[in-house]
Amino acid sequence: MKYKLSENVESIALENLLLLKNPRLNYETKLSGLAVELFNELIKNGDTAVINRLENEFHEGRTENLKVLNSLVYNLLNGRFIESVNDYKTNDGTLFIKSCILEITNNCNFRCEHCYVEKRQSHFLSVEQIKAFVDELYSLNCNRILLSGGEVCTHPNFKEIYSYIYDLGFIVSINSNGSFLKGEILEFLKERPPFAVEISLYGDNEQNFDNFTKTNNNYLEQTIQNIKELQKSNINVVLKNVITNKNKAYFYKIKELAHSLNAKFRSDYFVFPSLTDIGTKNEQLISPQEAIEYLKAQKNIEAHFLDKFQNKDTSNLIFKCKKDDDSIFVDCNLNVSMCICMQQCSIPYNKGNLAQIILELQKIKTKEYDVNAKCKDCSLKPLCRYCPAKFYLMTKDYEKPHEWFCEFGNLVYKNFIEGNRFVEKKFLLQKELNRLFEITASNMAKIGFEIKDSDKQIWCESLKNNLHSKNFTLYNIYRNGEIVGFVSLESVENNLFLCDIELDENVQKTRLILDVIKFLNANQKFKDYPALFFGINKNNKKSLDTCFHLGAEIIEERPNAYRFKLNRVNIEKYLQRFK
Repeated sequence: MKYKLSENVESIALENLLLLKNPRLNYETKLSGLAVELFNELIKNGDTAVINRLENEFHEGRTENLKVLNSLVYNLLNGRFIESVNDYKTNDGTLFIKSCILEITNNCNFRCEHCYVEKRQSHFLSVEQIKAFVDELYSLNCNRILLSGGEVCTHPNFKEIYSYIYDLGFIVSINSNGSFLKGEILEFLKERPPFAVEISLYGDNEQNFDNFTKTNNNYLEQTIQNIKELQKSNINVVLKNVITNKNKAYFYKIKELAHSLNAKFRSDYFVFPSLTDIGTKNEQLISPQEAIEYLKAQKNIEAHFLDKFQNKDTSNLIFKCKKDDDSIFVDCNLNVSMCICMQQCSIPYNKGNLAQIILELQKIKTKEYDVNAKCKDCSLKPLCRYCPAKFYLMTKDYEKPHEWFCEFGNLVYKNFIEGNRFVEKKFLLQKELNRLFEITASNMAKIGFEIKDSDKQIWCESLKNNLHSKNFTLYNIYRNGEIVGFVSLESVENNLFLCDIELDENVQKTRLILDVIKFLNANQKFKDYPALFFGINKNNKKSLDTCFHLGAEIIEERPNAYRFKLNRVNIEKYLQRFK
């Protein structure tokens, strides 16, 4: 399969490094050494050519380079840094398929109350069924498979299934509860290491663990031991958890346990109903307010929601799933659906019909809102965990959200969007650059500077280059979710310089200026310096008045501007008036 850089992704050559930036998702990754070599070959020739080159090393037992390649491709695809060039084309259209979750069994040794899987009767896909299906996935340019269940290790042919998929060259991961990843299975995985083993961690001690999983077999002790053994073998372990009404009291203890194991950890707070209870809310789903309290503890959560709010999907489509999110879910009866939550719209797989199934599933994404749909013109869609599939599971209607979503969306707006917000930005989308330039050009025009259209590209490139400097920091200013200005700072030797403050003229008469001053005073970078230095054009009377009001002193006069020094103690004295 051949790949190209995704749209808007920047590739920046640094000393001994290659930096890739995805502004849309605020992702970046640095490649060095062998990874740079493999990346360049990957973009030029495709992964098949690279794998063929490494094949001799692989058969000689030297698998390290192949592991680097698999890890590289997986991370670049997950970060949306690259995308497939050769999507599969049929007479009926173009088929997009990037990854597959393959449920090889619904059998599990746990009985967790929050689980959506129907377990009254156990099903196991046969090796022959899986081989036929995986062969078709391979021919359709899919390159990632997550083996899931139930518990995958309870499948009697797990090793044979895994080997077949692994040997085809898929980037394969395993979803497991961790209790069986020992002995023969552990030794097997050491020989053919998956990209990742994702293990659900359900308790911080045996009592809580057994109570949650409805078992009584000291599984927690065994699971922890298995995690340590996997890590000793350099197998990537990702621990995860879902916050429910049953475990919310000790969730943070679970998180501490995960960190004590030096493993990656991720969690969620949304639980959808069992597939046998469609039309209801899962009793284990925590309240929207509890979810907000959980989110407040997350790093950069405000920036996350502000970015989502800025990037609204204004189309009339019910389903907002993007092309680069395209995946399929296959249950243990070989029914294929768009995702785990869309199994009510699954299509049975028969040998040879997978391409047609995927094209049919893609048509679902073309459905448009009913004219009276509640969500049609709602501005909170980017914030409420909007998902028509989950709506259906809870209300039996794709266009009717359960009240949980609406309450959650309003709380997100109130806690992370409403009012004035200052967010550090390491990346800027083009439309963000356009907005910042628009504000700057308008302000410059008011003090006598004419900004030409030709200046825009130079200004934008200059700002983007500054963002690459570790000494330069940019903060976007949002008011009720919309960009209304920015602040930029730069540290040079032992001094801190305020490079720029630009505010939209429509909000300058609000308390935004006071909030900017408060922000600067509380900024950690400013706390490391006794004073702030900056320059102001002599024609900018409004800014000059503000500076004198704050107690700034002129330290240098130039033909068109003054250079100021503002001591932190002066700002603190000024802010005392508003307490």
